Amino acid sequence: MANTPYKLDLVVARVNGQDKVTLYAGDVERVTWTRGSGQILTGGRVGVMVRGGAARFQELEQGDVGHPGPRRREVTRSTRSAKTGERGRPLRDLRAS
Repeated sequence: MANTPYKLDLVVARVNGQDKVTLYAGDVERVTWTRGSGQILTGGRVGVMVRGGAARFQELEQGDVGHPGPRRREVTRSTRSAKTGERGRPLRDLRAS
C-alpha cells in the first residue's frame, strides 16, 4: 500500500469546554473529534495538541499513533524536546478564525 499525501486544513474551536478539532479537504469536512483540553494526538510525522481552542504542532521523528499510556512508552526526540523546551523548533499556534 503506497503512502498518499493529503493537504488538509485543521480548525480548532472551543465547544462546551472542550476542543473540537475538524480536518477539511477543500470545503469538505473529513474528520471531526472532540478532546479534553491538553490531550495530545499523534500520527504519521506530526503531533497535534489542542488547548483552549488553539492547536500546537510538532514534527515527529518517528510516528506514534495511539493514546500514551503504560503500554506505550515510546517518546520521540521532538516530543521530548517540546516538553522540556530544549531542542527542536518551537511549537506554532493556529487559532481558529
